[in-house]
Amino acid sequence: GDPLFKAGQILDTVRATDGRAVDITFAFPSEWSVSKGPNLDVRDVRTSDSAFLLVADLPSGKTIDKLSRDFFTSLVFAPEGKYGAYGGVDGFTVGKDWALVSSKDPSSGMEQQYRQFSLSFDALTYNANTVNRRAKVSATALGGSVFILFTSCLGSRYEKGASRELVSIQQSFQATSTSKAREAVVEAAAAAAGPE
Repeated sequence: GDPLFKAGQILDTVRATDGRAVDITFAFPSEWSVSKGPNLDVRDVRTSDSAFLLVADLPSGKTIDKLSRDFFTSLVFAPEGKYGAYGGVDGFTVGKDWALVSSKDPSSGMEQQYRQFSLSFDALTYNANTVNRRAKVSATALGGSVFILFTSCLGSRYEKGASRELVSIQQSFQATSTSKAREAVVEAAAAAAGPE
């Protein structure tokens, strides 16, 4: 269905590696539009500002606080990804704001950790120009998956105040298991175990 809950608000459900349904929510400027296609992607075509969701398997034995900077940058700048598609991203800097923050999961009441940080990078565009972009990233892990919200703008816009919008988007991001999803996972596990 349409992930647009209301103007400037995304509410969508995606599947984690273990099969559970995970609700994704975040807010963005109401003048941005939801991109058509298979990915959860919002953007302002006029300014090139954007936000999109990446989902990857959580490496075995790891938690969100144990994932390295390289884990995130290799995903964001992968050759098949949005910023690696036109050529490798060689020059990037992870900001000093590399931090873990906690947020209460509204469905469970449990504290959930989010890795938040900023990036500055030079990316090739489809017409072989290099542009500097600045980004804010927020990521969390649920059900064996890492959910990463990546929001960015041109470096020149970041310096002129777009940084506030990126921070607002970053801080609004939540990935939560719904109670119905939890019930379905428990029921599926019980069915797989068979009768006692």
